[in-house]
Amino acid sequence: MWRSVVVLACVSCGPGLQSHRQSARTAGDSFVNAVSERDVAAIASHFGAPLAYGGMYFANPDCLQKFPAPTVIPPAKHLDFAACLATLMLASSERADEMYNVVVYEYAPGIEIEAKFDDLGGEAKLTWIGYSGRRGLFDGLPTISPSALEAARIAGDPKGTPSPEDAAKLAAEPSRIPNDNAWAWLKVCLDAEGAITSVRPREASTPLASRVFVDAAQTWKFKPIVLGGTSPVPACALVRLSHPPIERREVLPIAFDLPERAIRIPPQRTTMIAGSKMIVPDDEDKMKLMHSGVERVIGSFMFCFDDTGTIDRVGVLEPTVLHRYNEKIQRTIATTWKYAPYIVDGKPVRVCTAATFIYSQR
Repeated sequence: MWRSVVVLACVSCGPGLQSHRQSARTAGDSFVNAVSERDVAAIASHFGAPLAYGGMYFANPDCLQKFPAPTVIPPAKHLDFAACLATLMLASSERADEMYNVVVYEYAPGIEIEAKFDDLGGEAKLTWIGYSGRRGLFDGLPTISPSALEAARIAGDPKGTPSPEDAAKLAAEPSRIPNDNAWAWLKVCLDAEGAITSVRPREASTPLASRVFVDAAQTWKFKPIVLGGTSPVPACALVRLSHPPIERREVLPIAFDLPERAIRIPPQRTTMIAGSKMIVPDDEDKMKLMHSGVERVIGSFMFCFDDTGTIDRVGVLEPTVLHRYNEKIQRTIATTWKYAPYIVDGKPVRVCTAATFIYSQR
């Protein structure tokens, strides 16, 4: 007999995620220890196949030549890549990631990267590593740490403190989350001269908060970013601005592309009016899990709804191990879910958000 539990939540929430997050954290600690010990074989033993590479900075010119751009690293090059990782002073970041199986690292001269550990054959293996804030293989520039960005600052309020007028507007906004601060995650990109080229909101408490903090960040000024050597380079950084300031640990948001004119909001700010969050695998998939000895599967998805609350886009952020179950989740969201329209300035707008499903069976 099967007992099933399905949880729909923001990706960083839910007790069902803790064992998965702990598994990734344990693998992440073992991996960074292998790097710090310069143990090439031990580093390579953490690699899964395939191993996606999202770009990294290497001071070693041979490593820069061998791994110059995002790609998928085949097993034949695993030892070479491990040897390059062994040249880094890799350390765990004070920041976490919203994805349960992603660990954040930093290394000199101010680089921030993420590493994704997936369960492969009952063991957590590294399947993605690269600059933070990149889920696709070709998502732009090197990512520097917040401290590296601050070291280059020459003007502007790093807290992005709103004007009294904007602060009053933010405080007056209705919220579905009691005592929630206004906040926004921004990807700030600079050119080789240190001038801001773009400020892109990744996620925000409300559209107003997004506009206020984007405007604040666009007033910042920086000197050129130099990553070793003498030549300045374009770079980006992920920053969280909030009002009043949020003191809890920073958790990087999931990176996914928004459709044109869509707004990304946290799942807690949505109101579901039709459909069921209880989506379970079909009997055939349940039998597969039983025969394989797997008791729990987990997957993360993004979805958008239009100004009527009708779902108009569903995508996979992190698939479960069950292909049919992934398709069922997407199909069910697309055809049966409906939300109360999200209102901005008195008008309904198109929004996107993310959700995680956990299915357990014993």
